[in-house]
Amino acid sequence: MLYVRNSAILRVILFLVPIMLISSLSPLGAFDKIGTTGAVFLKIGMGARASGLSGAFVAIADDPSLLYWNPGGAGFVRAIRVEGGYNRWFGGVKQGYLYILMPVGKFSTVGVGLSTLNSGKIEITTL
Repeated sequence: MLYVRNSAILRVILFLVPIMLISSLSPLGAFDKIGTTGAVFLKIGMGARASGLSGAFVAIADDPSLLYWNPGGAGFVRAIRVEGGYNRWFGGVKQGYLYILMPVGKFSTVGVGLSTLNSGKIEITTL
C-alpha cells in the first residue's frame, strides 16, 4: 500500500497520472492509413536455401548468404565461397546480390556483400 505523507507529492501524482493516460491514447488516432506498410522490401530474403527454409537459417548458416542472415557464422567457413543471385519480383521490383567469403585464419573470415534493390518508378497517388 502506498502512503504519501507530503501533499505536494500527492498533487503531482494526481496531476501526472491522468496526463499520462490521455497521452497514451493519442496514437490511436494516428492510424489514418490503415492497411499500408512501410519498408516491406526488408522482408525479401537473400539466398535460395535460406528462402526455402522460410528464413529459419540462423543456426545452420554455412553458405555466403549468412552475411545477410547471421554474420557471426562467418568464422566457421573453411573455404572461399561465392554466391550471387537475381530476382524479379511482382510490381517491377528487382533484387540482386553477390556475397564472397574468404577465410584468413583459423577462426577469421573476411566477407564482402553487395545487395541491390530497384523498385523502378513509383507512381504517387493521393485521395
